[in-house]
Amino acid sequence: MKAFPSAAVLLLTLGSINTVMAETSDNGFYVGGDIGSTQLKIQGESDSAASLGVYGGYNFNEWFAVEGHVFGTGDYDTGLEGQSGTFNGDTITVTKTELSASGLTIAPKVTWHINEIFSAYAKAGLSYMKVDTEIGVVANGVNINTSANFDGWGYVLGAGVNAAITPHLVVRLGYEYMNADIDGDVNVNVMGLSAKQNIDLDDTKLSQFSLGLHYQF
Repeated sequence: MKAFPSAAVLLLTLGSINTVMAETSDNGFYVGGDIGSTQLKIQGESDSAASLGVYGGYNFNEWFAVEGHVFGTGDYDTGLEGQSGTFNGDTITVTKTELSASGLTIAPKVTWHINEIFSAYAKAGLSYMKVDTEIGVVANGVNINTSANFDGWGYVLGAGVNAAITPHLVVRLGYEYMNADIDGDVNVNVMGLSAKQNIDLDDTKLSQFSLGLHYQF
């Protein structure tokens, strides 16, 4: 999270480079990309990972737009890999943990123009969340592999600030919060034998701070 105070300073600096630059167009399409830091919270446990995304939308006028955003994360560091313990008298060692998430949002967006350079925005709408996981353990010399893909629809809330660095290029610092009830099939493989069970993960949260750059047509 230390990168984001620096990102805020960068945003202010870029917006102040030339105070006589013309503001961006109030109407039309825009498209861009972002990098971010995300936090995934499932059943009270949370982890952070870096993310990459693309976003875009259409400004109907100076204050109202509809925006879409899609992003994916790298692997979350759960800290479980290499850990050992006992369960019902069996020694269990975690050999592999892979956990990643992705999100898709679409939402109406309202923008408040502070001046010709800076503006603030807020949005609320629909979100789609997907969580992929694969875990490998060794229990008393037996390899057990578990994989699952969870997904579901929910809602998104977002807010941020923009800085116009040219009439067409805009830097923005944003925050999004997604909440969804997700479910999926958990597949367990033990010595060539497999079993499947459906599991619900209610109230799953995915939040993201991001630094983006977009082009206003």
